[in-house]
Amino acid sequence: MHFDLLVRASSGRVSGHADITQLMSPADTGAIPINNVTGQVDKLGLPDQQVQVVVLQGSYLQAAKPPLIGMSFLPFSATLFVNDSWNGHGSFTLGENTVSNVPVNSLPLMGSKGGGPSRTVPTRPIF
Repeated sequence: MHFDLLVRASSGRVSGHADITQLMSPADTGAIPINNVTGQVDKLGLPDQQVQVVVLQGSYLQAAKPPLIGMSFLPFSATLFVNDSWNGHGSFTLGENTVSNVPVNSLPLMGSKGGGPSRTVPTRPIF
């Protein structure tokens, strides 16, 4: 799963989109977009051992399984426990499927100095 998220530092509000890149069933082909990801980032713990808790939700469109026809919106949610560099672990739910304790790693951003995440542009956590 790939995320493109913007975090408003003053409020901790998160918005953006994601792509489900791992197939969930043999009928799935390609990445499945989640275009309405929203959520909140909060810091927990002592000042020298803080972790960011990121809670996200949204929905995605999935085709009905044969022999049925049509499309339906399925819920998406995620809870990530990450450090200031957006590395850590999390769990996510896609429809009725839940996966827990998945590694979360940020990707270097294009245009950021040193190849690391920048605080002024969105990070792309993946798990």
